[in-house]
Amino acid sequence: MKIINKRKLLFSILLLSMCFQNIEIMNFGTFGLKLFHVIGVLYLPWLLSKKKIKLPTRTITLFYIFMLFISCINFVKYGFHSLIFNYTFSFYIILLILNCGSDIKKEEWIDIIKKVAVIVLICVYINAIMNADIIIRFLKNPNGHPIYKFIFGGGANLEATWIGMFGFFFKEDKRGFLYTALCVIISTLLASRVGIIINCICFIFLTLQQKEARPGKIKKVRILIMLILGVILLIFLVVTGIVDYLLIRLKSIGTDTGSTARLLMWKNIEEAFKRNPLGYGVR
Repeated sequence: MKIINKRKLLFSILLLSMCFQNIEIMNFGTFGLKLFHVIGVLYLPWLLSKKKIKLPTRTITLFYIFMLFISCINFVKYGFHSLIFNYTFSFYIILLILNCGSDIKKEEWIDIIKKVAVIVLICVYINAIMNADIIIRFLKNPNGHPIYKFIFGGGANLEATWIGMFGFFFKEDKRGFLYTALCVIISTLLASRVGIIINCICFIFLTLQQKEARPGKIKKVRILIMLILGVILLIFLVVTGIVDYLLIRLKSIGTDTGSTARLLMWKNIEEAFKRNPLGYGVR
């Protein structure tokens, strides 16, 4: 049992480090050596100590090999992108979990993810409080997203969506509603449309899971608490004045730069396929 607990702790540390994606140790042009890369490599002796290393499913393995192969073929035409290192690192993490975490039960993995999710959410709030002046200026004159150094890499939308997606792991945990409500606040402060959508889907998912797990046993007190939290959240949204801006953002889907760029990716799939049927590799 002690061995299992130590392994759970090690994987918790690894997952936690992978959430802090903006902590960079060294930069090599287009590739940044991050803290989670270094921590991940420290686990390599553990993986190599296994007598026989199991490969992931055929689909995952062939996908990685195919992407690596296509990237090499397209090197002359499109150049080399350092993103292939992230694909390789992800494949390595799958190998690590498959070979060193196989004796950890599914429920224990979910417990690891939930604990890390709570820690990360607290850190996201602390980070937001430390940058409260930027957020307040944004709320007074909203335009795009507030910009400061986020926990997750990729900007405001990823900051909101990552913590939101963690909420799905609280499917049989009544605290999931509170977790999701707190995620909605962050999504609202960051004016993240996709963050709010994900959290709404998560809230519906959690409600259905709770009813299925405890048919007819959802206490009135719990429902009342959720209603109170909902009212408080609604008052918060109205007072900050961000509601009107979010409505404008939602109405502008298909016309603003952010959404049109994403829609163009889908629109140009046929043309891109005709130009290069085998794909473009990792770009």
